[in-house]
Amino acid sequence: MLVLRCRVTILDDNVTITLPSPLVFEDTRAYRINIPYDTFRSACCNRPFEAVPSWRFYAGNPTFPTAVVLSPDKGAINVPALTATLSMQFSEYMQFGVPPKDLVVTEYNTPSFVMHQVFNNTTVTLINNVASWTISPVVVTRQFYMVAIANDTFRAFTEFPFQGYPASLGSPEAWTFSSPNGLDAPVVLANGGLYPSNISVSFSKSETHVYITFDINVVLVDLGVITFYSASDLENDTITLPNLARVNVQTIGSSGRGNNVSIALQPGYLKDGKVYYITISNTAIRSHSGAAFAGYSEPFQWRFTTSGFSNPVIVNRDPLINEPAAEIGRTNITLFFRYSAIRNAVAVSAPC
Repeated sequence: MLVLRCRVTILDDNVTITLPSPLVFEDTRAYRINIPYDTFRSACCNRPFEAVPSWRFYAGNPTFPTAVVLSPDKGAINVPALTATLSMQFSEYMQFGVPPKDLVVTEYNTPSFVMHQVFNNTTVTLINNVASWTISPVVVTRQFYMVAIANDTFRAFTEFPFQGYPASLGSPEAWTFSSPNGLDAPVVLANGGLYPSNISVSFSKSETHVYITFDINVVLVDLGVITFYSASDLENDTITLPNLARVNVQTIGSSGRGNNVSIALQPGYLKDGKVYYITISNTAIRSHSGAAFAGYSEPFQWRFTTSGFSNPVIVNRDPLINEPAAEIGRTNITLFFRYSAIRNAVAVSAPC
């Protein structure tokens, strides 16, 4: 590192710093200027100028250091559980940036809590061109991870910074990896995953929301469709995402992530004694890794009845019971119910 003493010119409120002749700013070079406290004072009231400890800039087209080897690799899948050490090898020898910055490892699938693991240069080992650090807890199955590294966390001895990895899953530059089954699609919890539960009865018409809970954190996808159907009177209520007034992912803390999707009912939509079912398109909900929830497309997958519902009662048949002269050659028979009915595709007691 070459240290220079520059010529300073002050004109009114402008300060010009000139390199000593015959030096000029050279292409692909990094420069750092340190201005100590009280180097300048105000003319009006003799107050000192604050220090500028590290004013850095680059001349021409700088060549920034890169990461040539990552462990786990960017986009790696099936990273073994119990993995505890992450590392990166740079294209040249490195030092820590100033001031120290954090590395953040985020575990995205965990539904019960949001984990941010933060490390600064007191917990990262940097030897020559290799940086490594330990994560705790260790990698577990069914998880999706992202490593975010801020610009200038590491810096080459030429003063050029490593430009880092963004904290954005949508960026092609993101450093992500997954453990076994970490890219699997979200699954509705077997116990308590649906509210109301499938084929439940006596759901109150005064309820304001229904809920669906997954085994991992999820996000909503624009243009996905959720529809309420009234099986008896064909009154449908369709929601196209995004619709934050109607559909939201329940968040955990300030993270904006969670595993529970709340869906608001239209006021007055539910009536007493009715059968309803809900469909969800396979483009509506996905995991943070991009795996899509398969959705519900059939009436029997998420169906419920409201309070005041009476079981269908047969009031007539065609042909009648023991009718002696049933029409020869006919292809169908008909049951007449007191209430509207839909076929239960889960259990048909008397198949033809």
